[in-house]
Amino acid sequence: MKKPIGLLLLTVIVLLSACGDGVPKVADAHNPLDADGNAIKGTEFLQKYCAGKPTNEDCVKVQKAVSSDSTKGGLPKGW
Repeated sequence: MKKPIGLLLLTVIVLLSACGDGVPKVADAHNPLDADGNAIKGTEFLQKYCAGKPTNEDCVKVQKAVSSDSTKGGLPKGW
């Protein structure tokens, strides 16, 4: 009786580990592409693909790029 349950459990684990997490691979974190290969803003990428996946390597790259890009630009008037 234990063998069928163990085999079923092993099959489920293998299938789940083979499934991707749905986050497209990112070559350029400052200019990410969506799953169809179209350009997408970093903030949109994070909302669409990275919700609930704070440890995903590509999500971390894009988050760092979005943070660094937000600090670029000139100083506001009065500085």
